[in-house]
Amino acid sequence: MVLIALLNQAKCDNNVQNIPYIPVNFDINLNLPAYNDLNFVSNHIYVNGGSKGLIIYRYTQDIFVVLDRHSTS
Repeated sequence: MVLIALLNQAKCDNNVQNIPYIPVNFDINLNLPAYNDLNFVSNHIYVNGGSKGLIIYRYTQDIFVVLDRHSTS
């Protein structure tokens, strides 16, 4: 029983967050040439920010999705 409890405790301690928390806050002006690709649905761009860079994807005419490029592995 003690061995099982110790093994379970060891498994619980491995839940370490590998991705740092970095707040991101910026505006995109779609009239600038750097962001021209985002004027069309289903296009994306890479920008600096976050921990390893960001991918900004235009999902619909009104919705943008931003993903951090930091790998979880």
